[in-house]
Amino acid sequence: MTGITSLILKWWFKKRIQYNRALFFTGLMGFVAQAVQQSFNQNARQISNGLMPEMRVAGAALIAFLILANIAFTAGCVIDLIFNNKKSQSFRERLFLIGYGFAIVALISCIIAFLYLI
Repeated sequence: MTGITSLILKWWFKKRIQYNRALFFTGLMGFVAQAVQQSFNQNARQISNGLMPEMRVAGAALIAFLILANIAFTAGCVIDLIFNNKKSQSFRERLFLIGYGFAIVALISCIIAFLYLI
């Protein structure tokens, strides 16, 4: 592995932390929004019986989304290494921002759709 490749991989690793933090907190806000909505839709007896099935599905969906988002993030790193022949920092940053924006928009869209369906 060359020195430049090592620097690129370190750059992507640092960005993964930021990426995961944003996805986690966005998903958590959606999870809380769903819990609040469910508390208005269910009576107290159903809520006291434990975690509602919809919440379990939402939690599993969030975990699955985070795994898929990290696979896509890794693809961004691979694309950078393969197609960024000039090793341009601006290419790398644009690639990250496009993926980052897409992931956040996709997650928010999924949350809105899930809230609408319930």
